Amino acid sequence: MRENVGILARIATLRARLEERSDYSREEMVEFLVKTMRSKPMDASLDNPLCEIKMSKVGPFAAFMEKGKAVERLCKLFGWDAPDKVEHTGNVNVTVLTEERQRQLAAKKRDAVLRRMSKTPTGAN
Repeated sequence: MRENVGILARIATLRARLEERSDYSREEMVEFLVKTMRSKPMDASLDNPLCEIKMSKVGPFAAFMEKGKAVERLCKLFGWDAPDKVEHTGNVNVTVLTEERQRQLAAKKRDAVLRRMSKTPTGAN
């Protein structure tokens, strides 16, 4: 896929559109995540733009985003994360209904609802 010029051009176009709608560019987001990863807890302050303001019983305090989440996000941005591979074993029972059987079941359900409605006294809420 990465060798296909048309696909690469389309990806670039979509990224440009996303950046136009976003307050941050891709490069700014990468810079933010890298700085967050490299931050030290002692640098946390209410004035640090990398910190989130959280509340506790004693009042507001500053904390950096979890470094693990910053790493995960960077990996996703760079395409380093491989798709999750899910292996299935065992049998899966699948019931395929014909259109006729679907109509029969719908009619049966409709009739049950109508029966319940007819048993409800008028004026009851």
